[in-house]
Amino acid sequence: MKDKLLLVIILITVFFLLIAVGIAIYIFYNPTYDQSKLRFIKNLPIASRFFSRNVMFLSTSGTEYQIGDEIPVRILVKVGDSSNLFVTKIKFDNQILDMTRIDTEETFIKLWVERYIGEDEISLVGGVVNPGYVTKAEGELMATVYFKAISLGKPRVILDNKSAIFRNADNVNILEAQESLTLIVTGK
Repeated sequence: MKDKLLLVIILITVFFLLIAVGIAIYIFYNPTYDQSKLRFIKNLPIASRFFSRNVMFLSTSGTEYQIGDEIPVRILVKVGDSSNLFVTKIKFDNQILDMTRIDTEETFIKLWVERYIGEDEISLVGGVVNPGYVTKAEGELMATVYFKAISLGKPRVILDNKSAIFRNADNVNILEAQESLTLIVTGK
């Protein structure tokens, strides 16, 4: 009797879970649904990458480095709408990190308008020809920026609010979320 009751509870739970997943897929990927109703979910740091169609985020192979280490920070983009212009503005703590180089060789962007390295900022602007670009994965490489750890601390590498993804059809900024990165630099 207990086994049958447990089986019924499991089946009911799975049924409601499948309904919830179906509703979530409909809401998040239906272009006619008013996506602004879900901003509170999309603005959560962990959730933004998964619940937004158009996201820019930073990634490294680790978070803890030593003074003297080279730190590759990948700029990744997830785009659900055909887009033609990608703007990345990054701020970083130049007391802890020294920007050494930018690698844009093996990325989906082939036309670069700007690759600027300032004292504590980076600006990358690149484009894709008509009909634009839609990513095929959760995050495709836009560029890799390399830093050298020069001092102890917990520097943030921040995607500035001036970062943007412009839709091909009407040149509207469709970037819904961006995720920055916190690193830890320790002594040797």
